[in-house]
Amino acid sequence: MRIFVIAKASSKTEKVEKVSDELYRVSVKSPAQDGKANEAIAQALAHYLNVSVAHIKLLSGKSSKRKVFEVIGKH
Repeated sequence: MRIFVIAKASSKTEKVEKVSDELYRVSVKSPAQDGKANEAIAQALAHYLNVSVAHIKLLSGKSSKRKVFEVIGKH
């Protein structure tokens, strides 16, 4: 399953908001440097979707606010 994410790094609060079936807005406290925010977003998505972080893979948008993740094993 592919999901599209609008990311917000260096946020005061961490939250995952489902905008539509495939679009999520994710805010994390981690800064957008050295991949820290991407890791935090993957962890937040894993917690929200109730899957292991190993099942979350960043496909595109490594340095963009708009990202595409693949969730393996969740349909």
